[in-house]
Amino acid sequence: MGTVVEIMMGFIWWIIGFPIICLAATPFVLLVSCWGTGRYRARVGKRYAGLIEFWKENGLLLVP
Repeated sequence: MGTVVEIMMGFIWWIIGFPIICLAATPFVLLVSCWGTGRYRARVGKRYAGLIEFWKENGLLLVP
């Protein structure tokens, strides 16, 4: 029973936590993307891709 609860909490954290992290990171992603080479849109996309990869690797480590 405990394992099922942990899996459900992880799933809920993934569904609720990911959009919250994306919204919180948006100002930083947009600001940091102002500097660098290449097109602004490409830099923003690259940083969001990095954020998604970070969440895939470490999102479940942050489960409360």
